[in-house]
Amino acid sequence: MITRDLFSEDVWLADLDLLEKLFKEKLERAAARIAKEGWAWVETTDERGYYFWESPYEKVAGKRVPLSEEDAARFEELSPCRRPKTA
Repeated sequence: MITRDLFSEDVWLADLDLLEKLFKEKLERAAARIAKEGWAWVETTDERGYYFWESPYEKVAGKRVPLSEEDAARFEELSPCRRPKTA
């Protein structure tokens, strides 16, 4: 429930449990959409900041693999867009 003062611009959320429930449901729906993209796992949190993720999880270094012919052609096509311009 939202409470408003008739003569003020202040707004109060009167039902924190409902707010948390709605937030978690929305977060779960977003996670389900992302999981459908084919990710191995999706984890959500209500914590903020990158520091939360650094502690419990180990960083994984990527491994370079050769580009397919199609990807190599696309890379060359886009290369002028990524190269810095020289004067």
